[in-house]
Amino acid sequence: MFARKIYKLNRTDNDFIWIHDYHLLFVGRYLRKMENEEQDNVKPMKLGFFLHTPFEFPANLAKKLTEKVTEEVSEESSDELEEEVPEEVSEKSEELPVELSEEVKANLEKLTKEIIIGILSFDKVGFQTNKDRYNFIELAQT
Repeated sequence: MFARKIYKLNRTDNDFIWIHDYHLLFVGRYLRKMENEEQDNVKPMKLGFFLHTPFEFPANLAKKLTEKVTEEVSEESSDELEEEVPEEVSEKSEELPVELSEEVKANLEKLTKEIIIGILSFDKVGFQTNKDRYNFIELAQT
């Protein structure tokens, strides 16, 4: 929807379209697709994207998801079984790793590729910190 509205705007040669934050990440990709479909009738767009949130995807995200699930499982287990399970056993259960299913891993990989392609659709890209910039560069190089 955003991409269609932007695409229909009358643009001049000096226009630069800035897109802000993750929820509009794919706007650039859709704009490029529309631009490629009508190559002869359209001035090339100059697009920029700035991400105002940390970029920690996908390896750190997968780790955080695993930690979150482990934490939730541990909290539920300890709430329900606190009196029945000896403390040393309860502590060990918190350390058990939660394995991501192959389906979840495949979906994370697919989403990662989509995010990289989406960000690379822009002419200029900004991140809030150097760490986030380096995280993206590292991800894009893999």
